[in-house]
Amino acid sequence: MRRNDLYGLPLEEFTKARDTLAKDLRGAGKKEAAEEVKALRKPSVAVWAANQAARRRPQDAKRLVQAGAELRKAQRGVVGGADPTQLRAATRAHRQLVEELTETAREALGERGAVSASVVTRVAQTLRGASIDKDASKALQAGTLAEDVEQTGFGPLHSAVPSRPRPTRGRTQKAAGKRSARPAPIPRASPAKTPVPKSKPDPNLARRRRLEQQLEAARERVRALEAQLEELGR
Repeated sequence: MRRNDLYGLPLEEFTKARDTLAKDLRGAGKKEAAEEVKALRKPSVAVWAANQAARRRPQDAKRLVQAGAELRKAQRGVVGGADPTQLRAATRAHRQLVEELTETAREALGERGAVSASVVTRVAQTLRGASIDKDASKALQAGTLAEDVEQTGFGPLHSAVPSRPRPTRGRTQKAAGKRSARPAPIPRASPAKTPVPKSKPDPNLARRRRLEQQLEAARERVRALEAQLEELGR
């Protein structure tokens, strides 16, 4: 048995087969390989189901990984100002493949017994996240995922354009009211201080401000596109 074969076994057989393989490798003098196998963690039920779906439908798993790459490309395009039409098409194609493989995973789960809705949700999240993540997509295509992969919001764009929470209007007004209701502090005489030498002007200040403005504009565009995608998904 090879290392990758462990992930194709029934889930309840994983631990015993892993330990047996590690023992065989150690007996063959492959100590380092034996330690690596022994350290493998048993997948969760959701990850196991995602692996089964990829193994039962390898061509669709490959198509899902390709769709994830197209989605990343389309996301970068809209941030750069491209027409979001391609992003909408890529999103639909990706979502369709995620749903199809999730259904196959549900069938694999059904063969073990009762199917939990929360587990199916985690399967879909793992398929979606792994197909977009460059490293995890390789394991997904091989059916050897070892742990859950989560992907939230706009996926890769969040790492390129950090989001900043915006306070709601009601909270802002409430906070402003609280601030205005406080009495003004009574000024106190401060002891004389030694004059602090003026710092030298920052030569990169203008460039930094320009980049901050560009970053904020990109954030606004991402938020607008996320809202459009959410509307399409309803």
